[in-house]
Amino acid sequence: MKKTEKETKNRTLKFRSLNLAQWGFKLSTRPHNARLLANLRCISDSLSEEEDAGIIFLQELTLAKQHKFQKHLEVMFPEHHIIYPVGYRNERNPKAAITVTLIPKKFDHKLLELPVLIDNEPWLRYSYIEISGGGLAKSKSVRILNIHLQHLNLQNHAAWYREARKKQREACLEAIYKVTKENNDAGIPFIIGGDFNTMDDSDDFSKFIELGMLDVMPESEREKDTWDNPTIGAANRLDYFLINDAMKEITEIKEAKVNDDPIHLTTSDHAMLVLDMLVS
Repeated sequence: MKKTEKETKNRTLKFRSLNLAQWGFKLSTRPHNARLLANLRCISDSLSEEEDAGIIFLQELTLAKQHKFQKHLEVMFPEHHIIYPVGYRNERNPKAAITVTLIPKKFDHKLLELPVLIDNEPWLRYSYIEISGGGLAKSKSVRILNIHLQHLNLQNHAAWYREARKKQREACLEAIYKVTKENNDAGIPFIIGGDFNTMDDSDDFSKFIELGMLDVMPESEREKDTWDNPTIGAANRLDYFLINDAMKEITEIKEAKVNDDPIHLTTSDHAMLVLDMLVS
C-alpha cells in the first residue's frame, strides 16, 4: 500500500550539526547575537516547512546570563526540546561555550550519562540522549551523541595548560569510545555528530572506524573542509556524522552533505553538516 505524505514525513530523520563559533570568534565584526541568528536561520532554512523537526546538534553556544541567547532557540524552534549537557549550570558558567542538542517534541527522549570524567569542564562537551517514538518502530530507540572535543592547537599557552587539555581530550575520547563499543556490541542504533577537532586521517578518528562506525559522507563531500580560518591560512575537515551498523540497518541515507554557507558568510568558521535519513 502506498504511504501517505504524513507517514513518509514521520519516517524521516533529519540531522543538522553546526559549531556556532560564539567563543573567541574573530573573523567577523558582527556581535554574537547577529551571528547566532544568522546561523540559526541557516539551519532552519535547511529544514522544509513540512518537516521542520530535525535533530539539531549545536556546539560553542554561549548563552550568557539569564539564558539570553536561549530565547532565540525557543522562538525559532518551538517544536523542540532544548537539551543542555549534564555539566551545565547557568548560574556557575553563564558564558560557557557549550554543546546543546535540540530534540523534536514528537520524540520521547531521556538523557544518558557517560562515565565521570576528570572534572566538570568536559561534561559541557557532549550530550548523550536516547530517543524513541516519532516515526521510529515501536521496538526501536536510537542513541545520539553530540560532541565538541577539545582542540590541541595551543602553542601560545603555558605547558601546564596544554597538558591539562590533552588529558581532558583523552578522557573524553575514552568515555566516547566506551559507549560506542557498548552500543555496537548490543546492536543499538547509534549516531555521533559534531566537532571532533580531528582530521579523518588521525588515530583518534581511525579508532571510531575500527570500533565499527561509518562515515556517512560520500567521497565527494569528504573532500570538503568543514573548518576554515583564513587569518591563519588553515582549513581542515573536523566535523562528522558517524553511524553504526545497527543504525544503518533501520535507515537509508537520503542526503549527506557539507553546507559551507556559514563559512562564506563569516557567521562561523565551521560548515553545517546535513544528514537526511529514511527510516525503514
